[in-house]
Amino acid sequence: MEPYATADQVWAGGLILARVGAILMLIPGIGEAYVPPRVRLSLALVISLALWPVVRGALPGLPDSLGLMVDWIIAGGLSLLFLRFCSPDMGTVI
Repeated sequence: MEPYATADQVWAGGLILARVGAILMLIPGIGEAYVPPRVRLSLALVISLALWPVVRGALPGLPDSLGLMVDWIIAGGLSLLFLRFCSPDMGTVI
C-alpha cells in the first residue's frame, strides 16, 4: 500500500466532500448562521470519510483534461447556486 493518495483518490475525495458539504449547507439547522463553520466542515469531513468506501466505485473518474475538470467545477457551482436560491421557497412548501 502506498503512503500517498493518487490523483484519482484525491479527485473522488474532493467530489464526495464537495457534495456532502453542499448538502450540509442546505440542511435546516446545520446550515444556519449560528452553527460555526468549523463544526459544519468537521461534520462534512467525517461524513465524507464514512461514505468513501460505499460510493467510491460509483463516482466518475478523473477528467482527461483541465478544461473538463473546470467544466465539472462550474456545473457543480451553478447547481449549488440554483439550489440555494430555491431553498427558501422549498422550506415553506414542505
